[in-house]
Amino acid sequence: VGEMLEHSFYQIINLVQIIFLHTVSDKSLLSRMVALFAVTAPWIFRQSFPINSFSANYNSKKPGTDPTSLIDILYRIKKYQYLFYKHFMLHGLNVSVAVWGLSVAQKLFFRTYWLGLNAAYVMEFFLQTMVKRRYVSQNCMLQMNVFLMICSTIAALHLVNVISAPVSLLSLWLNFVNRKREMMNVAIISLFAHLLIATGF
Repeated sequence: VGEMLEHSFYQIINLVQIIFLHTVSDKSLLSRMVALFAVTAPWIFRQSFPINSFSANYNSKKPGTDPTSLIDILYRIKKYQYLFYKHFMLHGLNVSVAVWGLSVAQKLFFRTYWLGLNAAYVMEFFLQTMVKRRYVSQNCMLQMNVFLMICSTIAALHLVNVISAPVSLLSLWLNFVNRKREMMNVAIISLFAHLLIATGF
C-alpha cells in the first residue's frame, strides 16, 4: 500500500508536468514562470506520502550477503535513474521550458520518452503483483524492469539534448546540499538559468 501511495504522488507529478508542457510554450515569460512554480507546488506535500528509499533495499542486507547480486545492482541503478529523472527530466526540463520557452510536448522523441516513462510505472505494479502471486520470480521481474529501464533511458537521452545541462546539474547538487526544499531549489536554478541567458551562455 505504501508503494502505491508513493507512486500516486509521482502520477500527480506526471499529470501536472504534461499539462505544463502542453500549455506554456507560447505564453509570455512571466506566465511561464508562474506556471513553473505551480507545476513544482505538489512537492510541498511530498512528506505527506510514504517514502520508500532505494538504498534501504541494499543497505539493510544481512552480514554475508553478496552486495554485487543482481537485485542489489538493479536497485542501485534504479536509484541513479531516479536522480536522473528528477533533476534532468523533471526540474531540468521544466525550468528549461519556462526560461527558454522551449516547445517539446509535440516532438516524437518526447512522446516516446513519455510513453516509456508511464509504461514503466504501470508495469512495475503489474510485475509486483505477478511476483506476489508467484506467477514470476523476483529475478524475472527485475530483468523485465531492466528492459523497461533501458527503453525509457534511450528515449530520454534524445530529450536531454534540449535540456540545459548546467541547470540540471545544479538541481542535482542542490538535492544533496538543500534537501527536501524543492520550491526553493527550483527558484535557485531558475535564477541561475536567467543568469546564463544574461551572460550569453
